[in-house]
Amino acid sequence: FQIPVDATPSPALVIGLPGINPIMSGANFWYAILGLVVGIVVHEGLHGVFTRLAGIKLKSVGLLFLAIPLGAFVEPDEEELGKTTRFKRARVFAAGPFANIALAVIFGLIFSSLMMGAVQIKSEGAGIMYVEHNSPADWATLRPGMIIVNITDVRDSMGTQIIRNSTDLQKYLSSKKIGDHVVVGTYGGQSYNTMLASAATYTKNQSDANKAYLGVATVGTKGAMKIYNALEHPFSGFGNFLYYILLPIAEFRSGISPLHAPYTDFVITPIAPAFFWPLTIAFYWIFWLSLMLGTTNALPVIPLDGGYIFREGLDWTLSKTKLSEARRSKIAASACYSMTFFIIALIVIQFIGPRLGALFG
Repeated sequence: FQIPVDATPSPALVIGLPGINPIMSGANFWYAILGLVVGIVVHEGLHGVFTRLAGIKLKSVGLLFLAIPLGAFVEPDEEELGKTTRFKRARVFAAGPFANIALAVIFGLIFSSLMMGAVQIKSEGAGIMYVEHNSPADWATLRPGMIIVNITDVRDSMGTQIIRNSTDLQKYLSSKKIGDHVVVGTYGGQSYNTMLASAATYTKNQSDANKAYLGVATVGTKGAMKIYNALEHPFSGFGNFLYYILLPIAEFRSGISPLHAPYTDFVITPIAPAFFWPLTIAFYWIFWLSLMLGTTNALPVIPLDGGYIFREGLDWTLSKTKLSEARRSKIAASACYSMTFFIIALIVIQFIGPRLGALFG
């Protein structure tokens, strides 16, 4: 098995800075800023609290600014930290990751139970995701976010065809001819008149020359609602949990998200959408970045918190042996740096491995 070079992840994906990391850019930029600020302030804040609880002085406390506040920092007195007990040091190091994980749990529950649980589908139908430029749908002024609920051929005595999903729409169009005049009915009672064209004009494939074409890409709104149900119940299945955790990556890969239009136009929210969706997205990004900060800082890598916790734990384990303190410290330090090198190598190989394979293959 080999990862193709063109599928190799970009190094920018591991840089947790909005505007540089493509996942944290575009529509998600300010939400990512908010998530980072909240996550870092809580992380450093709890470090400071546990430092003082351990009776250790704080040399400095402050905020990080770059036009706007980007985070916070606390600096304990290193000499006092080194002199305190192993347990107190471990508690100080563990405070930050613990704070982030706890914050992620709180905002994750708010996002899934409170926000996603309040979303309801507007109507069964074919939700418009995309409208082809200069197509029959475009001529009729159909737009992404509308829900097609019925369609009528003005010369068809059979009457109106109810559209419950994308399959219904495709079946209907496959029975029509080029030039047929249809009236598309959408949720809300609006009607749009247009004439079906040849699909070959848009696909540039002559095998589509006799196929009637409307010019929309749709998704069944009932199927779309399943996505919101998955986000409401992330622990009801492994697939739901994976999607819940990897939502920003899925959005980056596909270019669409249930937290942004046109998906959000297919559902009803308990308060005005202009307030509901920004609030919902903010909750998710606080959850997601707090989770990322917490789990990343818990890695047994120096200089992350997890690296120091690993070192303290290993030193405690070795203290049960007859090794001298100097020998224990040397072994613990060597193990920490070896683990750090190993984990960094695992990350780096994801980026350079496929390229080296292509170079020497």
